[in-house]
Parts: sequence; C-alpha cells; structure tokens
Amino acid sequence: MKTTLYTLALFIFSLFDTGCSTALTQQGAMIRVTTAQEVKGFKYLGVVEASSSLTGVAKESGYRNALNEAMNKAAALGATHLVLDEGSTPRYWSTSEIVRGEAYRSEQAK
Repeated sequence: MKTTLYTLALFIFSLFDTGCSTALTQQGAMIRVTTAQEVKGFKYLGVVEASSSLTGVAKESGYRNALNEAMNKAAALGATHLVLDEGSTPRYWSTSEIVRGEAYRSEQAK
C-alpha cells in the first residue's frame, strides 16, 4: 500500500513539475522585446498571447514562462521583434500570468 501511494505521489508531482516551465527555443531566444517606436517600418506579423498558471508568490516564474512562450510563438511567425502590451507585467493574486504582444519582422533580417 505504501509503495502504491508513493508511486502515485511521484506521478502527481511529475505532472506539476513538467508543466511548470516553458523553455525558450533557439529561435525564441533570438526575439528582441522592444518598444513600438523601435519597430516603425517593420513588417507586422500578428498578435501573440501566452499564459502561465504560476501566480502569487511565483509570479516572476509564471511571467517568465508566459514571456518565453510568447517569444517562441513570435519566432514561429518569423518575427525578429516583439512589442509587449502595457498590461503584460507580472501580477500578484491573479488566476494566471498573461503576456500579449505584437510580432514584427525587421526587413534587414531577410
């Protein structure tokens, strides 16, 4: 019985552990988070949105996970830059951390 409970506990922990981190892809790491002023003249590719369920005291980790996911999504669109919405900041006591922004591609990046 103890072995079954131990195995079940390890399984449940592994579900939470693997679902809590979003790594940057190689392409995502090349995305530059910048301002709207800096992307004037760049090609607009679309809106990206990402979220993480880590909040509260883990808000920084949750925000980083959501930001990583947004950067990966922007890279998948072929972007070189990401302009975050003003509301895309870490928050205490929300149900999730949300990062939203607009993806752009520099014409020099061809």
